[in-house]
Amino acid sequence: MSLPDVPPLTPSLCGTCGILVNSLMLVFNVGFLRSNSIATLDPALMSPPGQLLILLWGASYYACGREGCGGDVWFVFAVEKAYYVYKWVSWNMTHDAVGLIKRKLKSRDKMGALAPLFHATYGAADAVLGCMFFALWRQGR
Repeated sequence: MSLPDVPPLTPSLCGTCGILVNSLMLVFNVGFLRSNSIATLDPALMSPPGQLLILLWGASYYACGREGCGGDVWFVFAVEKAYYVYKWVSWNMTHDAVGLIKRKLKSRDKMGALAPLFHATYGAADAVLGCMFFALWRQGR
């Protein structure tokens, strides 16, 4: 059995993946109806304006992918993702996201589990994107 072909790493692919991942913010904060729930768990990084900036970063990845941006912009995007991964690891080392999710699922507010689920998972996606952005930058070197 052979592995499926992997599409080549292109600015378009990276930009599209970036906007799709960052747009998940709208799922987790329910179209900003629950943005304060996410902000409460990490107010310095994930305030409602910070959540809006995440969407703008996603749009910038997409725009660069569509325009075929090359060079150091993908390195900048990789560094930005590394920062979010660092913040995610730091947050998860001092918080019990799984416990928060379980408590919310046992409560009447099942949607309340979205905020801790976001905090438990966003860094993994950012790590993958960061590696993609870094690899794209390296390809251009």
